[in-house]
Amino acid sequence: HDLQEPLRKIQMITSKMLTELDVIPLESIHSSLVRVSKSAGRMRILLEDILKFTRIKNSRDVLQKVDLNQILKTTSADMKENIKESKAVIKSENLPEVYAVSFLMRQLFLNIIQNSLKYASPDKSPVIKITASQEPELFGHLNKIYCHWVSFSDNGIGFEQKYAETIFKVFSRLHNQDEYTGSGIGLALCKKIMQTVGGNIEAVGKVGEGTEIKIYFPCDPEETLL
Repeated sequence: HDLQEPLRKIQMITSKMLTELDVIPLESIHSSLVRVSKSAGRMRILLEDILKFTRIKNSRDVLQKVDLNQILKTTSADMKENIKESKAVIKSENLPEVYAVSFLMRQLFLNIIQNSLKYASPDKSPVIKITASQEPELFGHLNKIYCHWVSFSDNGIGFEQKYAETIFKVFSRLHNQDEYTGSGIGLALCKKIMQTVGGNIEAVGKVGEGTEIKIYFPCDPEETLL
């Protein structure tokens, strides 16, 4: 359905333009082309995200120590224009080294930060605070697995906590697509990445106050939180 929607819109707009080409004002043609371009852009992003999603292998053979400080530095540089345009502030503590896959961590950080920028509050500049465990900590009461965690907290529009699981499902959206663009795959991709490295991802939201996304990495690459 998500892939069909932009195609349907492109077809509808172009068909209308072709049938009324002689009578459509120039301004209407321009407006229609802008809408076509936006729909095509949504479809391109969706296809790219689907490719990323399907390429992630559920294999943990390639896990290596990754410095998350370097991942954040690279991600922030890649997103420099978006961050500047959003007038966002990113505050970070020292981040741990974890067993992971470097390019997947870049994609993970990119998606989480993009999510915070996308769902920023309309009446205040985005502030994203990144905190982390400085020493290994036990995760949960049943698993008894020592982990490092990283938390991304923002001051955006938030969400109702009952949707804390729903937001990690493919094509799941809690907000209007016209108002908040995207493929609906971003956080689902984050969950698959964390499953790939044997970790976990959780979300806590408060409507009107913001969202916290927390990721957990087992300290022992042989252990898993799945």
